[in-house]
Amino acid sequence: MFSDFGLGADAGSESPFGALAVDRASTIRSIDKIGHADVVVIGGGIHGATFARIAALNGLKTVLLERADYASGTSSRSSKMAHGGLRYLEMLDFAQVYEGIKAREDLFVTAPHLVKPQEFLLPVYADSPPRWKLGFGLWLYDQMSRVPGRRQSWISARQLGPNHFSAGHSGFRGAFRYFDGLMRDTRIVIENIIAARQEGALCLNYAAVNSISSLNFGKVELGWTDTLTQTSHEITTGIVVNCAGPWVAQVGRITPSELASSIRFSQGSHLLFDKKWEGPALFLPLAEKNRYYWVWPHPAGTLVGTTEREVSALPDDPQPTANEIEEILARLERDVPHSGLSRSNLHYAFAGIRTLPLRKASAGSVAQLSRRHIWAYGSGTLHLLGGKFTTASWTALEGLRQVFKLAHLSHEPVSLKGRLLPGAALYAESVERFDREAQAAGVSESLRAGAIARMGALVRFLLADKSFLEPLGGRLLRGEVEFARHVEQAETLEDIMRRRVELEYAPDHGLSAVGEISRLLSVQLGAAKASEQEQRYRERLATLSQLLQGRGASLQSEESAVG
Repeated sequence: MFSDFGLGADAGSESPFGALAVDRASTIRSIDKIGHADVVVIGGGIHGATFARIAALNGLKTVLLERADYASGTSSRSSKMAHGGLRYLEMLDFAQVYEGIKAREDLFVTAPHLVKPQEFLLPVYADSPPRWKLGFGLWLYDQMSRVPGRRQSWISARQLGPNHFSAGHSGFRGAFRYFDGLMRDTRIVIENIIAARQEGALCLNYAAVNSISSLNFGKVELGWTDTLTQTSHEITTGIVVNCAGPWVAQVGRITPSELASSIRFSQGSHLLFDKKWEGPALFLPLAEKNRYYWVWPHPAGTLVGTTEREVSALPDDPQPTANEIEEILARLERDVPHSGLSRSNLHYAFAGIRTLPLRKASAGSVAQLSRRHIWAYGSGTLHLLGGKFTTASWTALEGLRQVFKLAHLSHEPVSLKGRLLPGAALYAESVERFDREAQAAGVSESLRAGAIARMGALVRFLLADKSFLEPLGGRLLRGEVEFARHVEQAETLEDIMRRRVELEYAPDHGLSAVGEISRLLSVQLGAAKASEQEQRYRERLATLSQLLQGRGASLQSEESAVG
């Protein structure tokens, strides 16, 4: 089962990005040439990317196929929080909280450029749960991390002085101070893909699996299509690992029907405001049991969310409904009326679909369901139902143990604990050199800081060609787009704007740079297709703007809601 591919992506030694460069056509040729892989991972979100990385690290011939772009589903639509799951203590799910805290602490070490500690405040009112109960929960939270300097504490209303809380409520008593983490979710996925490739995995986006068939002698055959060229391909494997997220029951068209009845879906929506959030993030309780929402800083302003409603339809590009937007705005007006967050500075919104596995035939609302994942095996495929972003490395290790067990391998797999993401390796020296040389080349401080925040130590590759330091629309550097195209496998304008450089989140959505980026893309796409993508990008944002201002119909029909 363990062997080397002995094949590279043939990107060419002349690339300024060296061994990190990848060529789509040669990657497809490599997948076709090997014919048989130990593991084929379906899905390029955080769980698929992490599984491919840990499988390749452990010597398995690994192929990852993603039907759209990496992180294009739920993984780019998370809360952007790397958290232990404080609210799960109320569900008495201590194991999940423990795993979440330990995984969060590991992310602080392995991806410090993308995941950072954040102070939170949890307000307490006269009608809140008893202070002792909240304090005990936070004490347990601390015991699971035991990190000096990040311990919970109580701050009285008098100590807080003027604040966001007392104006909206009577009986404000004070707030608990505690710590969790904030992250750049999509960048973490992309760097896990790069790390998986560094370990020898062959990873391909825009590769849709059409069929899965069990063969004799423990083999599974997959038929898949390169959706950019509409060419068909086949590969066999010892096991398929299905990490397709909400679409887990639709993969390959032959997934057992009972799988679909074992999961439910919840949509969470977030609003992004053009206002820098000063001070601690807020963790605000709702009237319903086990329901909370958050207000926290984001690189593009202030992020608020999340809603939770059950849905049955699974759109490729889920969007907030008009009702969800109104719900969040009403919460803010009620709870923090002097926060400065209102429709007038609302500039972006997004929604994501959570997959919630069922552990019994009847269950309550989706808010009451456990977020703990389930691995289910059948007919040569190991399916992941659910899963939290923060604990992806724990979840992937657990799944790999099952693969080892099925393959009758008795030794313990090597974990990802403490293994740096590519943007964290050689961080200090890489960033110092880039900052020094880019400044000498006349690059502004804001452009340098933006590139470092997105790429971490990988900014050293932007020094490989002097043209890479050219500004595009005053928003980013040309090298960031070239790196996205030639290393991070970006194929469309949306791939770049939303999931590589993240300019779609900005108040102006990066529109000043879109024309120049589109011209760069026209080299690989052709001028007509690049222009078409630019027009579609502008139209989608215009439609979203209308919705946010309450003047347009929802991008997603609310008829999909079932609860």
